[in-house]
Amino acid sequence: MSLKMRSNIMLFITALIWGTAFVAQKSGMDYVEPFTFNGIRTLIGAVVLTPVIIVMDRQKKSSAASPDGSSAYVEDEARANGGRKWLLLGGLCCGTVLFIGGSLQQVALQTTSAGKAGFITALYIVLVPVLGLFMKKKVRPIVWFCVAASAVGLFLLCVPKGEHLSGIGFGEVLLFISSVWFAVHILVIDYFVEKVDGVKLSQMQFIVCGIFS
Repeated sequence: MSLKMRSNIMLFITALIWGTAFVAQKSGMDYVEPFTFNGIRTLIGAVVLTPVIIVMDRQKKSSAASPDGSSAYVEDEARANGGRKWLLLGGLCCGTVLFIGGSLQQVALQTTSAGKAGFITALYIVLVPVLGLFMKKKVRPIVWFCVAASAVGLFLLCVPKGEHLSGIGFGEVLLFISSVWFAVHILVIDYFVEKVDGVKLSQMQFIVCGIFS
């Protein structure tokens, strides 16, 4: 199986888990407060990633034992040694943005449904390239079509029949703002992931988000 195919499968599984999480998030609001939920959730994620990081580091060391793997390991070590400050900075930046977006989303789930939360939050997919304009990135015409289609879907989902924009609830507004922050989160990750290990960056951002929560 090619690397591209594996990556696509992993993204699909991630989307599946991410989508079903809204039901658990909504149910969690019946028992704990939003910040408590997010704090426990992200800290558990940081703990779970610890053995993953250990295994990955061991695999890198074992691959270095082979004649063709030593150079790659040296490059990884150099990247790790020079990237600790980037890991801390990236974890702080990504964790802060994740905290803001996740907190807004979790608070909004107190007053809106999991279905609406899933759709509105997913708008970050089309917001990422739009925000990329500020970073001088080109946006394909199809993206603007997707933005328009998403806006129509957002209107039909959030505005009650026979009402106008005034019918949009406070929870929906919070969700849209959170989707903007999640789009920023993707761009921030894209910046730092080229400088540090992605899994370690995820763990660091979870720790930061958990502490802030």
